[in-house]
Amino acid sequence: MTFLSFGSCYRRQRMPAGRHVSIEGHGLLGRTRVMLVVIAAAAVLAASDTSHIRTGPATATVPGVAPAAFARSADVEPLDLDHDLQVHIQPRSNHSYLKQIDKGERMREQKVVEAAARATLARAKAEAAAAIAGEWQPWLAGAGANGTLAGIGGYSLPAKGAFTSGFGQRWGVLHAGIDIAGPIGTPIYAVSSGTVIDAGPASGFGLWVRIKHDDGAITVYGHLYDFFVSVGERVPAGLQIARMGNRGDSTGPHLHFEVILAGQHVDPQSWLALHGIQVG
Repeated sequence: MTFLSFGSCYRRQRMPAGRHVSIEGHGLLGRTRVMLVVIAAAAVLAASDTSHIRTGPATATVPGVAPAAFARSADVEPLDLDHDLQVHIQPRSNHSYLKQIDKGERMREQKVVEAAARATLARAKAEAAAAIAGEWQPWLAGAGANGTLAGIGGYSLPAKGAFTSGFGQRWGVLHAGIDIAGPIGTPIYAVSSGTVIDAGPASGFGLWVRIKHDDGAITVYGHLYDFFVSVGERVPAGLQIARMGNRGDSTGPHLHFEVILAGQHVDPQSWLALHGIQVG
């Protein structure tokens, strides 16, 4: 059988097993032509195989633009299009939020103290004006008018509401007072006449008021929403001194009320009962 290829021919011969096949042409000229054909074919294949491979920065030619402009483009960092753009936003830590909350709470507490000072001043002016005019002062008598709660024998209920917890050990810890629950803003009253010795922020209580009474007892009013008295102010029994809140270590709006005698906590429920006031 005879094949034609690019102007040259060669003869295919059947060779014994184990022998190589050789190509015969018309002398040296035939072999040279065959070699040129093979090289040309290899070049075509190589060009088609590597056409998709970039071995260096491409050089483009645009009419009217100097080649130097493209030469400078080699200095530009190429965009990495193989990766998505990642934007990392550092989230604010819980500590940062807590600090902001605490700062806001401190500012609010300061405003409560300032408002209480204004209320104390206004009350003092009203008392002075009433005394000069010889008028009756219901806030001194605990008669139940003008923000006071009528008392019995000089004593008053600290707040109206549901009795939710008594005095004594609770989960291995002394609960040193009683709890009276109610809506936020429920009025809280001084249980007896006395002098305010504390009014402001207190650890665990949020806001509190402490009053030292004429018999030496000290009463404590905690978890307040706000208060209306100032340190050093003299208050009568039944005067509204604060409003019920849910600040500090509290699970719901309530008044935590304590009584301290000679430096020792006593059961407020029993102490109030001795003075004719029933709680719970």
